Amino acid sequence: MSSEYEPVFGRGGEVVDDLESVRDVFGKAAAPFTRSPWSWLTWAFLLPLVALTTRSVLVRFGAPGVVLAWCGTIILGGAVEVWAVRPDRQTARTTLAGWALRAQANLSFVAVVISAALIWADRINAVPGVWLLVLGHSFLLLGGLAFAPFKRAGWIYQVAGVVALWPSQDGLVWFAVATCIGNLWIGLSVRSMRAGKA
Repeated sequence: MSSEYEPVFGRGGEVVDDLESVRDVFGKAAAPFTRSPWSWLTWAFLLPLVALTTRSVLVRFGAPGVVLAWCGTIILGGAVEVWAVRPDRQTARTTLAGWALRAQANLSFVAVVISAALIWADRINAVPGVWLLVLGHSFLLLGGLAFAPFKRAGWIYQVAGVVALWPSQDGLVWFAVATCIGNLWIGLSVRSMRAGKA
């Protein structure tokens, strides 16, 4: 008779090694995001650019200018990403991919709520670190099962996020550095992988 203490997979000491099959499924789900390096290279340019210009935009145009700059950056980068990951016969969207995108959307919602609370509490310098930690968590948790460079980028984001939360550090600079290196790493890895398959 089984009990609640029995392992979910396998019984009586039997080990079920299903990690490879899980990685295979996640790899197929992530196929659209590893079709082209261009979306990753675009993010590697746009996110550091907007992070490093945020303070000057704030001085010149105020808070509405900062919101507009970040929204414009996300829309522009998102447009390139939609173009780069457009489905074809080889990389059709899967149910798992949809689930992963919803999980990422939920993490982003959490980051927005925490960011709003930090701004309300006049701790705006902590916002870049929070976003780095949330994005890094997503890359580590979901991406690491699909494509090894996602996991490495996740570690870059996580480490930079911790440093960015340190009181004496400039969170926007660390955000710029991490998003440049992390996205560049993924973009070049995708390019190398596609070249190897050609």
